[in-house]
Amino acid sequence: MANAAPPVIGFVHGSKNLFPPKSMKETRKMIEELCIDINFGHKVEELNKCVADFVAAMDQIELPGYGFFVAPTKMPHKGIKVEVDFQLSRDSIDGIRIPSELNFPNWVNNNLNAQMQRASDIFLKVPPVEVWKIQKLRQIGSQMAEKGMLTDEPAVLWHADFYPRNILVKSPKGRAILTGVIDWDEARAFPRIVTRKSPSWLWSMAESPLSTEERDTIADAFYDQMEILRPGYKDDACLPIRKAVRAL
Repeated sequence: MANAAPPVIGFVHGSKNLFPPKSMKETRKMIEELCIDINFGHKVEELNKCVADFVAAMDQIELPGYGFFVAPTKMPHKGIKVEVDFQLSRDSIDGIRIPSELNFPNWVNNNLNAQMQRASDIFLKVPPVEVWKIQKLRQIGSQMAEKGMLTDEPAVLWHADFYPRNILVKSPKGRAILTGVIDWDEARAFPRIVTRKSPSWLWSMAESPLSTEERDTIADAFYDQMEILRPGYKDDACLPIRKAVRAL
C-alpha cells in the first residue's frame, strides 16, 4: 500500500476485523471533554486541524475493493506493532454476499437487490414499514442510476464510529494533539462518497458553549483545511446531490 494508515491504537486477537476494538485506559482527555472545556481560540483551531489531517489521511488510502478487512491470524510476539498484508472480504446482508469490485453503480445495485431479497424472505418476517422503505430505496436507486448520479468511486478507509468517544487527544501547553483512534472493529473499505460525511460534531456538539458564529467559523476552517488536503471533499460532503447519493 502506498500510503501509511492513520495512527491506530489497540490490537486484540479473535475479531474478524483487522482493526479489533480495544478500550485503553489512559490519562489523556477524551476529545469530547476537550471540546466542552476549551475556550474558542487557538486550541480549537489546532483541534480542528488535527481532526482534518486524520480524516484526510483516511480519505487518501485507496484500497483494492469494497468490503471488510480480514484479521491477521495471531498477535505479534513482541511490542504492539504488526505487519500484515491487507486482505478484504466481501460484505454480506443476511448471508447474501456483496461483490467487492470497484464499480460503485454495481455496488449500490447489489446492496439494494440484497435488501429486496431480505424483504421478500417470508422466514425473516421483515416489518411492512421496513419493506416499504426498502422498496422505495430500490426505486430511488434505479432513478439515480438512470440519471448518471452513481459515478465510480474509489474504495477508501472508513471508521464506523469516528466520534469523540473513540478519539484520544492530549493538550500540552495550550495545544491540542490527536494521539490515536480506537474501536476499529467495524472498519470498512467503502466507496469514497459514503465516507465523506464530515465530522460535524466538531462544531455542533449540544454541550458546547460555542456561539453560532463560532460554530460556523470552525466548520469553515475544517472545510478550508480539507480542500487543501483533499480537493473536492467539501462538495462531496455538502452538495445536496452528493448527500442524496450518500443517504441512499
